[in-house]
Amino acid sequence: MKTLGLFPRPVVFLFFCLFRFFSFGAEHYFYKQITLDAGLPTTLTCIFADTRGFIWTGTKAGLGRFDGHDQKRYINRRNDITSLPGNHIYQIIEDRHHNLWILTDMGVALYNYRYNNFTTLTDEQGEPCVAYSVCLWKDELLFGGKNIVYIYDKKTNRLKKRYELKLEEDFEIARIAAIAPGTLLCCSRWNGICAINMQNGTLVNSPFGPEKEITDMFIDSEQRIWIAPYNQGLRCFSVSGKEIASYTTRNSAIKSNIVICITERQGQIWIGTDGGGINILDPKSNRFTYLEHSTGDKLYSLPTNSINSLHCDYYQNIWVGGVYNGLIGIRPVSMKTYTDVQQGNRLGLSHSIVLSIHKESPDRIWIGTDGGGMNSYNPRTELFTYYPTTGRDKITSICEFGPGKLLLSIFAEGLFVFDTHTGTKTPFGVIDEKTTMTLSKHGYSVYLYRNTPHTILILSDHVYIYDLKKKTFSIAAEEEKQLINWGTLQSVTDDGEQTFLFDNKRIYALNHKTQSLKVLFTCSSEMQINSVDRDFQGNFWIGSNLGLSCYVSHAGRLETTQTSLFGAVSLVMCGPKGEVWIGAENRLFAYLQAENRFILFGESDGAIPNEYLPRPKIVTDNNDIYIGGVKGLLHISKGWNPEVSTLPELQLSDILLNGQSTNSRLEKKQEVLTVPFNSNITIQIMSKEEDIFRQKLYRYRIEGLDNNYMESYSTELVMRALHPGNYKIMASCTTKDGSWMPDRQILEVTVLPLWYRTWWAVGGGLFLVVLSIIVSIRRVLKNKERKLKWSMKEHEQQVYEEKVRFLINISHELRTPLTLIYAPLKRMLKSLSAEDEQYLPLRAIYRQSQRMKALINMVLDLRKMEVGESRLHVRPCILNKWIEQVSQDFVSEGEAEQVRFVYNLDPQIETVYFDKDKCEIVLSNLLVNALKHSPQNSTITVASQLLAESNDVQVSVSDQGCGLQQVDMEKLFTRFYQGSNEQSGTGIGLSYSKILIEQHGGILGVRSNYGEGATFYFRLPMRLDAEEIVCRPGAYLNELVEEEENILPLKTT
Repeated sequence: MKTLGLFPRPVVFLFFCLFRFFSFGAEHYFYKQITLDAGLPTTLTCIFADTRGFIWTGTKAGLGRFDGHDQKRYINRRNDITSLPGNHIYQIIEDRHHNLWILTDMGVALYNYRYNNFTTLTDEQGEPCVAYSVCLWKDELLFGGKNIVYIYDKKTNRLKKRYELKLEEDFEIARIAAIAPGTLLCCSRWNGICAINMQNGTLVNSPFGPEKEITDMFIDSEQRIWIAPYNQGLRCFSVSGKEIASYTTRNSAIKSNIVICITERQGQIWIGTDGGGINILDPKSNRFTYLEHSTGDKLYSLPTNSINSLHCDYYQNIWVGGVYNGLIGIRPVSMKTYTDVQQGNRLGLSHSIVLSIHKESPDRIWIGTDGGGMNSYNPRTELFTYYPTTGRDKITSICEFGPGKLLLSIFAEGLFVFDTHTGTKTPFGVIDEKTTMTLSKHGYSVYLYRNTPHTILILSDHVYIYDLKKKTFSIAAEEEKQLINWGTLQSVTDDGEQTFLFDNKRIYALNHKTQSLKVLFTCSSEMQINSVDRDFQGNFWIGSNLGLSCYVSHAGRLETTQTSLFGAVSLVMCGPKGEVWIGAENRLFAYLQAENRFILFGESDGAIPNEYLPRPKIVTDNNDIYIGGVKGLLHISKGWNPEVSTLPELQLSDILLNGQSTNSRLEKKQEVLTVPFNSNITIQIMSKEEDIFRQKLYRYRIEGLDNNYMESYSTELVMRALHPGNYKIMASCTTKDGSWMPDRQILEVTVLPLWYRTWWAVGGGLFLVVLSIIVSIRRVLKNKERKLKWSMKEHEQQVYEEKVRFLINISHELRTPLTLIYAPLKRMLKSLSAEDEQYLPLRAIYRQSQRMKALINMVLDLRKMEVGESRLHVRPCILNKWIEQVSQDFVSEGEAEQVRFVYNLDPQIETVYFDKDKCEIVLSNLLVNALKHSPQNSTITVASQLLAESNDVQVSVSDQGCGLQQVDMEKLFTRFYQGSNEQSGTGIGLSYSKILIEQHGGILGVRSNYGEGATFYFRLPMRLDAEEIVCRPGAYLNELVEEEENILPLKTT
């Protein structure tokens, strides 16, 4: 391919001049300068737009984030490991997994969107790695450092050395890129370019020029390599190293040899220069277009000519970092508004208010202003020409008068013929002097329209028709007198046979042949017609104070187009694509009839807020549209796109809780935030869409609070002191066509109540109340039960005391007579021989008296134990022999009852220490009890057993009686207890026996036998150390039963 460098210099100059003249093919761009008001410098080092819609800006003093409305600043903070590692930002990039990487002078950081903080990456030794550049290679990230290329290891989350440049000088890799086949290009700002073989890591010769100072290196979509040597323009190479083209100010139309940055947009190379603005190169045609700063043009010129960084985002918007000009957003637009400029500047109008417009040729459009006279506009050069001869004239209407001549209607001055070559004007009279004065001085506007090649309509109180050939005037015939509203009659269009006119109440048709005026439509009394236009179907579109409507002429009906986007309409214009343009409420709309939808255009589309007027509107031969208004002239390019981009995607930008960012408090699975009561919550949202600067109206709704919508242009929703509960924050915004997008849940907020209003506090309180009631009721019932038991025990105590007193009294009363009986009987038995027939009866009487004496002694002993100390006289005794002696007295009694005694004595037991008298009472009681419950022809087994484990002996008496079925085991050994089948006895024998055994340190017990009967037993220690044991007094007879049951008496008053 031949480069421009091969052309002779005169040819280059001629080409440059021609290009400047034929610059009409260039796109229009919208420029939006964002001042970095978050404390960041206005000179940017890098820019990046992520997939979430944020614009990130790097500076030498920190990182910035712009969401379309607000900016945030991130800097390094000492002792905060989650902040940026350094403040000088070299590059920002997003990987395929949408992770954002920031390269700083103190290390590489990974941004955490959720927690709004940073993680600093380290190498294998745990030290931060400084990288100056980064590139994507396959699914990996390669980082360029000083003489080192790092690769990110996902497994260890560290940076590992991949390649090492063994060079003598320090090679800081400012740009890095992988190209085919397997070559890694490393570019240094001061040491040129080197290439690395990615297979073996060796350096290879770089064929991309010998220059050392390289400001930028860029690989485009066609794998062309663009290199910018400092102050040497721009060079383009193929992957093999062959030079494709070279661009300097000497051999091309590039504006500056100092190229700072390069990017690509839709196949074109955007070149940022130092002092030459942005140069846009078409590599196929080697043609340049320019974006430059123009003094006086603040809307459609680049704010600065010194460009430091460029970035093209997903939507093909260009982001520019200017020197000392902050962040600049550039997007192509199909509309441009020309406003007034200072005298001598040809980039705008002499006055911003456009009253009239007339198309003379493709190269010239005439514009009448309100107090700024006449202006002509060349669409090819986009330059205006001002005609001083028109001074401060208010040109209300313009029409063609003849070759090189225009007929002007100047408010309050009359009609004039304007010479387009000399710029002079000549008065033009109508009919006579009186009529001319009437039209000129009555204070109403006079409008002009050339409806045929030979006639011009002068629209005032009547329709005056001027014949150019005959130079005569006539007045159109009207259906009735004073039909026309003076000063409001204007033209619509013509179809060759008739011309259509309108005033503020009617639409007329003027027949060219008969020159008669016919009323086609009359509006209602409340309607005021502001603007009318006719479409290709012959229908009249009417803009009025009631909105937009359409008069269907063939059906004779008026159809109102319902919309909430606007009210009164000031302009209606039918476009060449079948669309209807509407100017309403200082905004511009397009109505697409086939789709029955509106499109709203704003400042980011090139249409600044403007009050569009009904008269100044034309469609050129190439279908460009020009509309005049109070704020200037709007040009709509034929290439405007009626297609609306996808719906905006609303997303959460940040949450402020009492002024502090709280993104990290959101739950992971969904956007749910839990906050304490009486918190101030500020929700910041952003919209991700192609046009980030489009002015949108936001609508918020808080489910759980009410269903009312809150509309605002602010992206912040502030909620103060919400009541405890769950709330869903719903948001939507207006779309390009002005309608509302569906509501989207932005956040779910749970407001916790005060601790004493929480469910657990209320539940706990209720639980405590219920528990207190239950406890109180149980306590009352328990007290009643205790009172009842106490009263019953008191009654039982009285009974027991009466029994005790009775037993004691009867024992004292019986003891003397019994002693008088017992002693003689004993002497008589001693005097009688065993063969004496009186011996056995007397011996039986003697035993019964002896038993009764023992019973009386037992009662008296218990009484003694209550009132004074009792003593155990412990002596050694052969246990088995003692058992036989004690039980021998009961054998004969058992024989009399046909009950047999059986002994099962353990021969291992020899001497045992105990009080024989006390234990004899115990064993006798057990034998008596067994005899009493043993039926005839049964057996009583008396046994002894050595318990080696506890070093105790056990003496047991087993019978074959009724057993323990009708006995309360808990009361068996209590005083005065008798079983339900007892018919005799005192009820104190077993209890007394238990007391005696326990005084020995043993136990008295009972168990049921297998089959029938019961076994009573007592256990004694084998040896007691003391020979005499003193037992303290106790309430053996008088103690109450509840004392054993741990029932305490109630205190009563």
